[in-house]
Amino acid sequence: MKKLKLIFASAALFAGTAGLQVVEAGGGNGDDAFTAWAFIFNNPNDCIDNSTAGLPAEQQTPGPCDSPVDLGPSAGAVVYLTGQRVQSNGRAIFAGSISENVSHEEIFGQLTNAAGAEIHVGVQTHGRVAGTAADRDAQTTTPEGACNPDCFIVQFVVFPPGEGIGTTQPGSVTWGSDGSSVKGATATIKRVDVDGPDEMVVISIDTRL
Repeated sequence: MKKLKLIFASAALFAGTAGLQVVEAGGGNGDDAFTAWAFIFNNPNDCIDNSTAGLPAEQQTPGPCDSPVDLGPSAGAVVYLTGQRVQSNGRAIFAGSISENVSHEEIFGQLTNAAGAEIHVGVQTHGRVAGTAADRDAQTTTPEGACNPDCFIVQFVVFPPGEGIGTTQPGSVTWGSDGSSVKGATATIKRVDVDGPDEMVVISIDTRL
């Protein structure tokens, strides 16, 4: 499994699977490259309280989806959403769709419950845009591609458990450094009915980095 420096949120911040780094809230980052990654908890009711995570299964209690540990019991996945270059004013819109039961090269798992999944999105910087086309492509499509000098989560968005196909829900956009809200940022998730048996979610995040 490929590694990604992860972050999850609820009342507190939790370190992820590869030694989390975060960046202080601030102004524009110049001409930098970013990727956005969706952390999918397909069955959010099966997430567990972190204080009981090390206990036998019968002694664990339900809790919020706020840790990488919850990806297991919730039949979770981590998949690529989108990536782009962000100019010096820091304004960015990250938008993409994820279809049910479609395999993604990055990182593992699938969306299997478009109607009800809880989804977190981590916006990760790869630093200054690289000098070669191959590195620029890696910076906007892979979890730790051409990090310049480091890749780390700068913002995250939490979309609550789904309310069914055909609904639209807001998400909270937060700084990775201290969990504070990103002023003026907005985010929405639409749970869309499409032709055929598999549905999709459409995510849009309007923010300033």
